[in-house]
Amino acid sequence: MSLSLYLQDLVRGTRIVKTKKELEKSDFWSREQLDEYQLKKLQKLVSFSYQHVPYYRKLFDSIGLKPDDIRELADIQKIPISTKEMIRQGKDNLIADNVNINSYKIKRAVTGGTTGIPFAFYKDTQTRDFSWGAYYRWHDWMGIKNRDSKAVLWSSGAVIEHTWWQKCKSYVLDRMSKSLHINAYGLNKESLPDVAKQLIKHKPALIHGYLSAVLQVAKYFKEHNLTLPSLKAISSTTETLLPMYRQYIEETFNVKMFDQYGGGECNSMAFECDAHIGLHVTEEHCLLEIVDESDSYCYGKPGRVILTDLDNYAFPFIRYENGDSAIMSQKQCDCGRHSKLLESISGRTADVIYIKDDVPVTAAFFVSMFIELHSDWFEHFTRFQVYQKKKGELVFRLEKANKDKEYPESGRIELLKNLQKLANKVELEILDNLPYDKSGKFRYVISDVKE
Repeated sequence: MSLSLYLQDLVRGTRIVKTKKELEKSDFWSREQLDEYQLKKLQKLVSFSYQHVPYYRKLFDSIGLKPDDIRELADIQKIPISTKEMIRQGKDNLIADNVNINSYKIKRAVTGGTTGIPFAFYKDTQTRDFSWGAYYRWHDWMGIKNRDSKAVLWSSGAVIEHTWWQKCKSYVLDRMSKSLHINAYGLNKESLPDVAKQLIKHKPALIHGYLSAVLQVAKYFKEHNLTLPSLKAISSTTETLLPMYRQYIEETFNVKMFDQYGGGECNSMAFECDAHIGLHVTEEHCLLEIVDESDSYCYGKPGRVILTDLDNYAFPFIRYENGDSAIMSQKQCDCGRHSKLLESISGRTADVIYIKDDVPVTAAFFVSMFIELHSDWFEHFTRFQVYQKKKGELVFRLEKANKDKEYPESGRIELLKNLQKLANKVELEILDNLPYDKSGKFRYVISDVKE
């Protein structure tokens, strides 16, 4: 095991090394072993949540369900599904009563998800251990060693300036993992030549990042006949990896692409292996159900994603509908692993918005911005929507949570000030209700820009 992972554990306060070793042992477990392991973790989580989490105690009592009623994995369907809105409204009762949320072991997070409904929640060390452990196990699947150099195309204080401590911590972690961190939201025709020079100099074995950012880099390299001989693999996340994008990037860099599935509420949910026929669910960490309109399990066709994080005891997510759609396969992967396979994931695509310098971004940009803001003021609103009629202009809409409540002007000014960094003209609208489209779905990003 590389020294860099031990050092990362020291800086992050995690146990990534220990968890990764456990996950390496379970990588080729039989179906029976995975089911047995999941059931034990589920029973423990349900029992804990009933004792220490008011939201679940009330939910279980309302239907006469006791922790002992969960005797097999199928019994999880006895637990009602919780929607984003239910979680957002009940968030104060979802914090475990024996957890100190001010502890350094507990991390506060904010998600906007695919429905534009933000809420704050908490992650404990165990769920972060399994998230990072599974992520680095995935590196093994891709043939990436800890000592290999990596390039990460990610958000990097695009709107909010990070503190000195945050910058220092990021610098140390990047050096430990031999990572070159590039701001994915700063890619444009002026910055790409320098980004290409940095990549060629850094000689990464892996490029990881937002799909839209990877595409921009691939396009620049192809147009200028540039190569990265050191490259072994490319991995993308956040946006749906369509076949046409995969083919273009693989042909440009002459390496294979690997997809992953995760979310703000639960990271590292599924990863693609070198067989490239689907994404393996990280069943040691989470329990994923794909259900149809009647809440019955469905295979081979799109269904709603119902998530249970088996490791987060600070703010448990049990049978949580995250707003995504996916297809669960009934096949076993050719690689020999017995974990369940997702054929595809949808619900992560959205219109593209152009911010300053014609930089294209998706809704993930604005979700990242909210996470950086960590603004309690924003929780006065239920949803956000970004509209763009033409480049250089943005309309930002917020839906009131309480139509009769006054909102602090200081909060409005703060948000508008930050949003004005994104475009030449920015409007901020606060509305009683945000509109749905003709199909009855809510679109959190709308662009009428003609390309």
